[in-house]
Amino acid sequence: MQVTVTLTAVQTMDGESNRTEQTMAGTLEKTNDGVVLQYREPPQEEEDGAAVTVTVRADRVVIDRRGSTVSQMLLEAGKRHLCRYDTPYGRLMLHTRTSFLSWDGVGVLRAVYALEMQDMQTDHEIEIRIKEVSSC
Repeated sequence: MQVTVTLTAVQTMDGESNRTEQTMAGTLEKTNDGVVLQYREPPQEEEDGAAVTVTVRADRVVIDRRGSTVSQMLLEAGKRHLCRYDTPYGRLMLHTRTSFLSWDGVGVLRAVYALEMQDMQTDHEIEIRIKEVSSC
């Protein structure tokens, strides 16, 4: 089904926060155990728009992002996972540590997680709102 995706994100590092909001067209497919959301991010500064696939299950979310950078993140409340982040300059290995994950089963996904690399950490809060596009 065709949907409108509104992504609100807050990134905090060293006490400074940056909030962004983007609205994009996408598709939503229901599966036996959750949903698969696909959308394309708009181009950013020196980066082409990335194709994003968000696979949502009851207790976990996988975010695949493919563009000039490629990443795959696994978010599970109360757990820490190793993930990769490929850039044009090489691969970085990061950890995700998820403190909160919520999917209402209809159209709102929320997650609070940290990205950790060696002695650096950035804190993230995301909310993804999905609304079906009505066909006329």
